[in-house]
Amino acid sequence: MKTFLFSILLCAFLGSCGDNAISPPATVESSEYFPLQIGNKWKYQELVGSDIRDTLVLTVEGTHEYGGKTYFYVSGVHEGKLDFLTQEFYRIENSKVYEYNTYDSKEYLFVDFVNKDTTSGYVYETKNSVSSSVGIFDKVKNVTWYAAAWDAAPYKNSYAPNIGLLYSGQFYSQSKLIYAKIGDKIYQ
Repeated sequence: MKTFLFSILLCAFLGSCGDNAISPPATVESSEYFPLQIGNKWKYQELVGSDIRDTLVLTVEGTHEYGGKTYFYVSGVHEGKLDFLTQEFYRIENSKVYEYNTYDSKEYLFVDFVNKDTTSGYVYETKNSVSSSVGIFDKVKNVTWYAAAWDAAPYKNSYAPNIGLLYSGQFYSQSKLIYAKIGDKIYQ
């Protein structure tokens, strides 16, 4: 009798684990899609329509502390027609990438690779076999921003694991990765 009762309870328990099972939330380490290590470098061909406008070179130069948090300093140099510098400060925390704005001395959530947050970029799809000029990549995360819809600027980025930003586009302008040095690995 005890064996029969145990069998019924086991079947009931296993049956309840079917469609109603709770699975752990998907986690993504943002460092996989946003590889911030000193010395990493990316080159992007910037296009307006079909015309090459410029080349942007991004390099992780070092780190800086703001508000007790360490951010990676990413310099941007435009080579060609525009010829100007940019600087950005990013830090990674689990599935999130934060940007520190030196103009107002505040931190903002830049991208969340797991959750849809109306104040930041979020993943709207993941694609396999995405072809680019530097290779073919799986698990590419396509990211957009809610704010882009508000100001009628559909801004979208594509991030590949272990390489970072592959593509960035807005209206008729876009940037495409043409070279990357991630650690000791070169993509071109």
